[in-house]
Amino acid sequence: MSAILEDRPASFPGLATSHNHPAAISSRIGLLRAQNEILLQHAEALERYREACAASENPEGASAWHRLANLARNEAHWFSFRADVLEDSAKHILEPKKCA
Repeated sequence: MSAILEDRPASFPGLATSHNHPAAISSRIGLLRAQNEILLQHAEALERYREACAASENPEGASAWHRLANLARNEAHWFSFRADVLEDSAKHILEPKKCA
C-alpha cells in the first residue's frame, strides 16, 4: 500500500478547474445516464432469465435471477441519482456570478 501512495504526486495541478469545465461536467452526466440505461437493460434481461427459471419450475434459480435484477436496478438508480445531483450542482457552479 505504501508503494502506491509514494507514486502519487503531492498535488494534482488543475484538477479542480478541469472538473468544473462545462464540457467535462456534461460528459460526466452523459456517462452516468448511459450507464443507468445499460444497467436497466441488463435488469430486463435478468428478469427474462428469472421468468425462464420460474417457467421451468426452478424457484432457486428464479430467486437468484430476481435478486440480481434488483441489484442492477439499484445500481441504475444510483447512477441516475448521481447524474441528477451533478446536473443540479453544475447549474450553480457554472452559472455566471452576479455582482450586487
